[in-house]
Amino acid sequence: MSGMKTIADLTDTQLDSWRAGIKAAVERMPYFADLIYKLTPLISDDVVHVSSDTDYRVYIAAEALESDDVLLGEMVLHAVHHLFSAHHQITADLGVPHSRKVLFNLAADLFVNDELITAGCVRIAEHSVHHSHLGFEKQESVQAYYRLLVGRFRDDEGLGAEDDATGCGSVVGLSAPYEYDGELGHEVTEAMTEAEIAEIVATTVQNILDTDGGWGVGVVPGGLLASAAARKEVTTTPWEKILDAYMSTVLSRAKAAAKASYKRINRRHHSTVTASGRKVINPGKAGKSLTATVYIDQSGSMAQAEINMAVAECHTIADRRGVTLQVAYVDTRVHEPITYTGPESLPVATPNGGTDMIAAITHAEASGTALCIVATDGGTPWPSEKPSVPVIVVLTQAGWRLRESVPSWANVVRMDSPNGR
Repeated sequence: MSGMKTIADLTDTQLDSWRAGIKAAVERMPYFADLIYKLTPLISDDVVHVSSDTDYRVYIAAEALESDDVLLGEMVLHAVHHLFSAHHQITADLGVPHSRKVLFNLAADLFVNDELITAGCVRIAEHSVHHSHLGFEKQESVQAYYRLLVGRFRDDEGLGAEDDATGCGSVVGLSAPYEYDGELGHEVTEAMTEAEIAEIVATTVQNILDTDGGWGVGVVPGGLLASAAARKEVTTTPWEKILDAYMSTVLSRAKAAAKASYKRINRRHHSTVTASGRKVINPGKAGKSLTATVYIDQSGSMAQAEINMAVAECHTIADRRGVTLQVAYVDTRVHEPITYTGPESLPVATPNGGTDMIAAITHAEASGTALCIVATDGGTPWPSEKPSVPVIVVLTQAGWRLRESVPSWANVVRMDSPNGR
């Protein structure tokens, strides 16, 4: 689609409406909370109600934000269900052709709305299409609805064009013309990384499986429960890989921000020939190694096995080329950091005393480290403002219940034991 794309950040008033809407959404389906709070809301003049892309951006019509909190919350839940159910992937798996993607969108909508109605979403029941509207006797899966609809409609039978703005977006394999593609002058929150998405999905899967079935507030509809159970194995990404992915993102940005220096020639593009034939040497980046610092909680509430796991992970972190690793134990103060050269370089730490990870993060800011990694059980205060250094919080399994107390400016990883328990 040509022309200016019409998306923008929400105004302060619209943000207030958004927050009220997602509050209602979380109250209705609390197991979706982690996913909902990671969404990036954007206003679009072209979207009909609410749609989303696969990078967790939600596009909202201004009129939708003028709806009551409950209706807005249920529209957000509709988009979130599409995201969690990975309907864009189902589109690909089924090999849905270009001409039938709108039809698939309808099938996915039927499935999602049936589920939301089971969960007690009364406004969706009033305002949106569900199985009885099309004469289906019972609820079906997305795949079954799609097969039934293909048998009922021709490809061009008034269901819209693939590039229109009436669908749910690329989250169902139906990319809308207003979706952010990186070409706007408008500053939009960066796309979610694969590691971030994997962690959110894994957390949501567990939240769903930990919730009893039934009907009404907080319950899990049968299709959603089955989906979570089926995805349990494939979404259980080893925590070390998630941590490594977060580190890659942070350290890559730090290296990219390094100052150019003619003392080091650019290895990949060492020179440029101008139109006049003159050869110009391109500067490289300053060669100083980046430092990452791991702060390990050694308070009395930490189990010895948890401290040992954090220490063991230091070897993997230190194995990265171009990264110098510092390790410091922390209770109510930061003990002298040690440059990691191998397991023997770290003294044995035993659980003892209290915890204050504000001290650790303050120390990281003052030290000039490129990355602060905090391994803790979460029983600690946190800085009230976003620090100047990127922070990754590695929570123990016992501390995972406190993950909501970790500020949103930190990436959070759950430290799983080797046997997954």
